[in-house]
Amino acid sequence: MSQETIDFIVPDVLDAVSGDVAQATVESSAGPWASQLQAAETDEQPTVSWDANEESVYTLIMTDPDAPSREEPIYREFVHWVVANIPGGDIAAGDELLSYISSAPPHNSGWHRYIFLVFEQTNGRLEDAATLAASTFPGRGGQKASAFVSAAAEAGNELKLVAVAAHEATWDEGCDAKHTRIGFVPPPKYQSPAQQAAVAAAAADAAATEADATDAADASTADAEVQDDEEQTSEAPAAEEAESSEANSATEANDATEANDATEADDTVEADDADDDDDAPAPGASVDDSVAAGDSTVADESSAVDESAATDNSVTVDDISETEASQIAADTTEDDSAAGSKEYAAGSKEDAAGSKEDTTAESEARAAREERYRKLCAEFNEVSGHRVHRHTSCRRLTQQLCFVPPVAMPAVPQTSQQ
Repeated sequence: MSQETIDFIVPDVLDAVSGDVAQATVESSAGPWASQLQAAETDEQPTVSWDANEESVYTLIMTDPDAPSREEPIYREFVHWVVANIPGGDIAAGDELLSYISSAPPHNSGWHRYIFLVFEQTNGRLEDAATLAASTFPGRGGQKASAFVSAAAEAGNELKLVAVAAHEATWDEGCDAKHTRIGFVPPPKYQSPAQQAAVAAAAADAAATEADATDAADASTADAEVQDDEEQTSEAPAAEEAESSEANSATEANDATEANDATEADDTVEADDADDDDDAPAPGASVDDSVAAGDSTVADESSAVDESAATDNSVTVDDISETEASQIAADTTEDDSAAGSKEYAAGSKEDAAGSKEDTTAESEARAAREERYRKLCAEFNEVSGHRVHRHTSCRRLTQQLCFVPPVAMPAVPQTSQQ
């Protein structure tokens, strides 16, 4: 093996190569490979031969340490072919772990080294070779042939390098198609003109697709907004109808409540009137009987007054003369007295007009009742300290006397205690 070959391998592929390693031969149907080739000349899977022991088992690895270029080997190494458990030198009878890919250096990447490494499996067959290959070579780019050697040694089967071969190849137009088949897009600086155009077209298509997706999303959003507006528009009358129904229900409830309140008020008034009617004298009862009943009612209502005040200020009807009644009326304020006198005079005139047709006896009886009413009022005022016209007994007094007072008849004013 030449020093040039060793320099191709060390240190980019292997750390060291001993001097007893044989030179392998690589050839195709067109003949042996030259040291430098066009990529198209490697399209056919080659035949690799070495001085093999028929009793031994071998592993073959083909790798490119110059991916994507020898100056920038950021994908070192790109593994092109792996076959294990080769009996003797019969590659076709071995276990192909990675199928053959011909040389395909990128555009403007210079000459690439393609290294063929033949290892003897010192412990026979690698029963777990597929597993080792899957864990060692999860892809093809950025891998290391030496990693498979290390994995086999850890599995108990040391791989011993026995033969090598090295060739160089450069880009041609057929490489672009190979890149497409394996899904490889070189970095921009290593793209051919055709690849640059294809990348630009793909970017334009992606932008158009994204724009279409954005337009579709905007249209969908707009449709959703329109639908929402339509739903809100359709729901508005229903909401208004519901509000109107609620308002009507509230109005009906209020009306019902007011009606109930009015009914209860009427019932209360009727009940009060019924109570008052119960206190009224029976038809045909004499005036004296009514007066007697009135005296009893006044006495009952006055019993709650303080006993000392009642004792000091008790006045009987007989004690009040017409002159005293006139004096009591004169003790009111001038305004109340004047207004009361005018209204009382007006009422008296009306009574006089209404009684023209009355007999003399009826007139005298009516005058007696009026006087009796005034004396009772004065007596009640003197005892209780209240004005009769603000007390609920006033109506009872008039009923007991069978007397209907004039409309504006003034109440007898209070008098000071004697």
